[in-house]
Amino acid sequence: MLTYNTLSKIGEEVFQKILTRLSSIDYDNCRVVIADNGSRDRTPDFVAEFFNTRSSKCNVEILRLRKNYGWSGGNNRAAVLLRDSKYILFLNDDVFIKPDLVSGLVEIMESNPDVGVAQPVVINLDGSHNLGFALSLGLIPSPITADAIYTHKMHKNLLDVSYAIGAALMTRSDLFFKLGMFDEDYFFWFDDVDYSLRVWSAGYRVVCVLRHFVYHIGSATFGKTNPKLQYYFSRNFMSLLMKLPVTSLVAILPIAIIEYTYVSILHYLRHLDTLGLLYSFIGLKHFVKRAIGRKLYTSKIRLSINTYRAVAYPHLTAKNLHLLR
Repeated sequence: MLTYNTLSKIGEEVFQKILTRLSSIDYDNCRVVIADNGSRDRTPDFVAEFFNTRSSKCNVEILRLRKNYGWSGGNNRAAVLLRDSKYILFLNDDVFIKPDLVSGLVEIMESNPDVGVAQPVVINLDGSHNLGFALSLGLIPSPITADAIYTHKMHKNLLDVSYAIGAALMTRSDLFFKLGMFDEDYFFWFDDVDYSLRVWSAGYRVVCVLRHFVYHIGSATFGKTNPKLQYYFSRNFMSLLMKLPVTSLVAILPIAIIEYTYVSILHYLRHLDTLGLLYSFIGLKHFVKRAIGRKLYTSKIRLSINTYRAVAYPHLTAKNLHLLR
């Protein structure tokens, strides 16, 4: 689990309930690493005090990082401590789990060797269900919900998805390190997209396990209307595209630009979010600056045409993209 100023974001009472759920994991030979991303409040002390007075079936370790390394960097540093594990489950600090979540996801991975990443159904605070994400032809993400489930992608209790949400993501440890872990250039947002695409490109599937679920508060770090979201969306979406092979980029880029422009304008018109629009331009500016000034990415996505067909949803056009609405 990755924490950052968690007490300030969701409060002591809620966080204690989340930790109680975490301590109730019913799985043998389980290790829990709680990595604190340089919190300025007393979150790491609160975690230490909680587990000093609470017994757990899992061995619990607290990793205090000296600064905020972002979602990808914080999780990478925690994962290194779990390198000898067969599977790693990444959890956000605003997720309530059930005791059988780990065993349920492990069972799926064990019985489906072609699955590289698995997520449970994520039930959000507003009651909506996130079953992973679909990517459009231009690689714009859109959440898969219970009301818009793609049944042709379903196999028994598994749903193939373009990418799994990072709030509750299990992956094979050997695959995670073989693929170079999460790309820390993203810092926040699109790191789970990037990793899932690399998993697909390596010949594995990314799935949602429909019979297991978690509860997710969501938007705990920035809030739902913070203009920084538009900054990271713009910067990191372009960063993702630039990691594609030239042949794939040439085919996808025109569609991506059209869809990106449509989604950005739609978001502005719906919310009159002038500040968000400004942050979008700043994000694009910083993308160009980073691209020119230094090595931009730590890993490339070998997105072949077959992988593209597997992850892209042709019927998910600009008209029904709704991630930023």
